[in-house]
Amino acid sequence: QSIMMQSQQIPMTFQRYETKYMLSPIMARKLRKSLPGHLQMDEYGLDTICSLYYDTPDHQLIRRSLEKPVYKEKLRLRSYGPAKETSPIYVELKKKYEGIVYKRRERMILSEAVPYLAGKSEPGFDSQILHEITWFRNYYRGLAPASARKTGTFVLPSTPISDGVPTICVLTVQRKEPGF
Repeated sequence: QSIMMQSQQIPMTFQRYETKYMLSPIMARKLRKSLPGHLQMDEYGLDTICSLYYDTPDHQLIRRSLEKPVYKEKLRLRSYGPAKETSPIYVELKKKYEGIVYKRRERMILSEAVPYLAGKSEPGFDSQILHEITWFRNYYRGLAPASARKTGTFVLPSTPISDGVPTICVLTVQRKEPGF
Protein backbone atom coordinates (compact mmCIF):
# COMPACT_ATOMS: atom_id res chain seq x y z
CA GLN A 1 0.00 0.00 0.00
CA SER A 2 1.46 3.36 -0.99
CA ILE A 3 2.09 6.21 1.45
CA MET A 4 -0.49 8.36 -0.35
CA MET A 5 -3.16 5.68 0.04
CA GLN A 6 -2.32 5.32 3.73
CA SER A 7 -2.36 9.08 4.31
CA GLN A 8 -5.90 9.30 2.96
CA GLN A 9 -7.07 7.00 5.80
CA ILE A 10 -5.30 8.92 8.61
CA PRO A 11 -6.47 12.38 9.74
CA MET A 12 -4.07 15.03 8.46
CA THR A 13 -5.64 18.03 10.19
CA PHE A 14 -6.36 18.50 13.89
CA GLN A 15 -7.90 21.19 16.06
CA ARG A 16 -7.67 20.86 19.83
CA TYR A 17 -6.89 22.55 23.13
CA GLU A 18 -3.68 21.71 24.99
CA THR A 19 -2.59 22.44 28.52
CA LYS A 20 1.00 21.78 29.55
CA TYR A 21 2.21 21.24 33.10
CA MET A 22 5.85 21.24 34.25
CA LEU A 23 6.64 18.38 36.59
CA SER A 24 9.68 17.10 38.45
CA PRO A 25 10.84 13.60 37.40
CA ILE A 26 9.59 12.20 40.74
CA MET A 27 6.14 13.74 40.29
CA ALA A 28 6.04 12.53 36.67
CA ARG A 29 6.70 8.92 37.79
CA LYS A 30 4.00 9.14 40.48
CA LEU A 31 1.52 10.65 38.04
CA ARG A 32 2.28 8.05 35.39
CA LYS A 33 1.46 5.27 37.87
CA SER A 34 -1.84 6.91 38.89
CA LEU A 35 -3.14 7.92 35.43
CA PRO A 36 -4.37 4.60 34.00
CA GLY A 37 -8.16 4.52 34.24
CA HIS A 38 -8.43 8.32 34.46
CA LEU A 39 -7.34 9.39 30.97
CA GLN A 40 -8.06 7.92 27.57
CA MET A 41 -4.95 6.87 25.70
CA ASP A 42 -4.79 7.56 21.98
CA GLU A 43 -3.53 5.09 19.37
CA TYR A 44 0.07 6.23 19.90
CA GLY A 45 -0.03 6.13 23.71
CA LEU A 46 2.42 3.28 24.14
CA ASP A 47 4.78 4.37 21.34
CA THR A 48 7.83 6.53 21.71
CA ILE A 49 6.96 9.62 19.71
CA CYS A 50 10.03 11.26 18.21
CA SER A 51 9.84 14.89 17.07
CA LEU A 52 12.52 16.89 15.29
CA TYR A 53 11.75 20.61 15.36
CA TYR A 54 13.02 22.97 12.67
CA ASP A 55 14.01 26.58 13.28
CA THR A 56 15.82 29.46 11.62
CA PRO A 57 19.56 30.05 12.19
CA ASP A 58 18.72 32.81 14.70
CA HIS A 59 16.10 30.62 16.47
CA GLN A 60 13.25 32.92 15.46
CA LEU A 61 10.51 30.31 15.94
CA ILE A 62 11.44 29.17 19.46
CA ARG A 63 12.13 32.75 20.61
CA ARG A 64 8.70 33.79 19.36
CA SER A 65 7.08 30.77 21.03
CA LEU A 66 8.67 31.60 24.40
CA GLU A 67 7.13 35.09 24.27
CA LYS A 68 3.68 33.42 24.62
CA PRO A 69 2.11 35.29 21.70
CA VAL A 70 -1.54 35.03 20.67
CA TYR A 71 -0.34 33.23 17.51
CA LYS A 72 2.69 30.98 17.06
CA GLU A 73 3.76 28.28 14.64
CA LYS A 74 6.25 25.41 14.43
CA LEU A 75 7.47 22.93 11.85
CA ARG A 76 8.55 19.42 12.81
CA LEU A 77 9.12 15.89 11.63
CA ARG A 78 7.35 13.28 13.74
CA SER A 79 7.65 9.51 13.88
CA TYR A 80 5.83 6.99 16.00
CA GLY A 81 8.72 4.79 17.05
CA PRO A 82 12.36 5.07 15.93
CA ALA A 83 12.66 6.23 12.31
CA LYS A 84 14.92 4.80 9.61
CA GLU A 85 15.57 6.25 6.14
CA THR A 86 12.64 4.25 4.72
CA SER A 87 10.26 4.86 7.64
CA PRO A 88 6.99 6.68 7.12
CA ILE A 89 7.00 9.92 9.14
CA TYR A 90 4.88 13.08 9.27
CA VAL A 91 5.92 16.58 8.28
CA GLU A 92 3.78 18.72 10.59
CA LEU A 93 2.90 22.38 10.62
CA LYS A 94 1.65 23.19 14.11
CA LYS A 95 -0.05 26.50 14.85
CA LYS A 96 -1.54 27.85 18.04
CA TYR A 97 -4.01 30.73 18.06
CA GLU A 98 -5.81 31.98 21.18
CA GLY A 99 -5.15 28.69 22.97
CA ILE A 100 -6.38 26.39 20.19
CA VAL A 101 -3.81 24.12 18.53
CA TYR A 102 -4.18 23.49 14.81
CA LYS A 103 -2.02 20.79 13.27
CA ARG A 104 -1.72 20.02 9.56
CA ARG A 105 0.51 17.23 8.35
CA GLU A 106 1.60 15.14 5.42
CA ARG A 107 2.98 11.65 5.49
CA MET A 108 6.30 11.01 3.73
CA ILE A 109 9.28 8.70 3.87
CA LEU A 110 12.09 10.09 6.07
CA SER A 111 14.59 10.04 3.17
CA GLU A 112 12.11 12.17 1.16
CA ALA A 113 11.14 14.58 3.94
CA VAL A 114 14.62 15.73 5.01
CA PRO A 115 15.74 16.96 1.55
CA TYR A 116 12.28 18.47 0.98
CA LEU A 117 12.51 20.56 4.17
CA ALA A 118 16.05 21.60 3.20
CA GLY A 119 14.61 22.94 -0.09
CA LYS A 120 16.62 20.46 -2.17
CA SER A 121 13.73 18.42 -3.57
CA GLU A 122 9.97 18.21 -3.80
CA PRO A 123 7.87 15.17 -2.86
CA GLY A 124 6.22 13.12 -5.57
CA PHE A 125 2.67 14.28 -4.72
CA ASP A 126 0.68 17.48 -4.34
CA SER A 127 -1.86 18.68 -1.76
CA GLN A 128 -3.12 21.84 -0.10
CA ILE A 129 -1.34 20.93 3.14
CA LEU A 130 1.91 20.39 1.24
CA HIS A 131 1.53 23.89 -0.28
CA GLU A 132 1.17 25.34 3.23
CA ILE A 133 4.26 23.50 4.48
CA THR A 134 6.23 24.61 1.39
CA TRP A 135 5.16 28.23 1.95
CA PHE A 136 6.35 28.01 5.58
CA ARG A 137 9.65 26.42 4.51
CA ASN A 138 10.25 29.16 1.93
CA TYR A 139 9.16 32.03 4.21
CA TYR A 140 11.47 31.05 7.06
CA ARG A 141 14.72 30.84 5.12
CA GLY A 142 17.47 28.58 6.36
CA LEU A 143 15.27 26.21 8.37
CA ALA A 144 17.27 23.36 9.87
CA PRO A 145 16.81 20.78 12.61
CA ALA A 146 17.05 22.66 15.90
CA SER A 147 15.81 20.40 18.71
CA ALA A 148 14.69 16.82 19.12
CA ARG A 149 12.25 15.43 21.66
CA LYS A 150 11.04 11.97 22.57
CA THR A 151 7.61 11.66 24.12
CA GLY A 152 6.67 8.72 26.29
CA THR A 153 3.16 7.57 27.06
CA PHE A 154 2.20 10.57 29.17
CA VAL A 155 5.38 12.53 29.89
CA LEU A 156 7.70 14.48 27.63
CA PRO A 157 11.33 14.63 28.74
CA SER A 158 12.21 18.12 27.58
CA THR A 159 15.71 18.58 28.99
CA PRO A 160 17.65 15.32 29.12
CA ILE A 161 20.89 15.09 31.06
CA SER A 162 23.83 12.80 30.31
CA ASP A 163 22.32 9.65 31.82
CA GLY A 164 19.09 10.12 29.84
CA VAL A 165 16.94 11.07 32.86
CA PRO A 166 14.99 14.29 32.25
CA THR A 167 15.56 17.18 34.63
CA ILE A 168 12.06 18.48 33.93
CA CYS A 169 9.02 16.82 32.42
CA VAL A 170 6.01 18.30 30.67
CA LEU A 171 2.59 16.68 30.87
CA THR A 172 0.45 17.61 27.87
CA VAL A 173 -3.31 17.17 28.22
CA GLN A 174 -5.13 17.34 24.87
CA ARG A 175 -8.89 17.81 24.50
CA LYS A 176 -11.48 18.91 21.97
CA GLU A 177 -13.21 21.44 24.26
CA PRO A 178 -11.75 24.25 26.43
CA GLY A 179 -11.31 23.69 30.15
CA PHE A 180 -9.23 21.65 32.64
